[in-house]
Amino acid sequence: ARALEEGSETQSFLNSQTCPHPSEIASTDEFEIPPATSDCVPGHLTLYLLCANKFLIKEDVKAAATFARFANAILPPAIACIGRSRSIAPVWPVVVEDVYSVYIKYLHTV
Repeated sequence: ARALEEGSETQSFLNSQTCPHPSEIASTDEFEIPPATSDCVPGHLTLYLLCANKFLIKEDVKAAATFARFANAILPPAIACIGRSRSIAPVWPVVVEDVYSVYIKYLHTV
């Protein structure tokens, strides 16, 4: 909800993220295969969730869905590094339930 508040710190942070628009991406493979095999899968996952939320607040549902799909594609190898829920203090700023919440936001938007 804070991301929707005009001028909020959350909105400013999301808008400052460098996220290519999916229409500028020649091949989605570069967003799914190398990140899934990198040593920083949770970092890529975090960026994809930020980008999905950035596009959601800009009401670009198709772009948000693309980044949500990227996040979902690399979730399996990230699970070993991130927590499943916030009930256990996670090492990374995202947990599995964050990936699911992006889809829920997307569905509420559609």
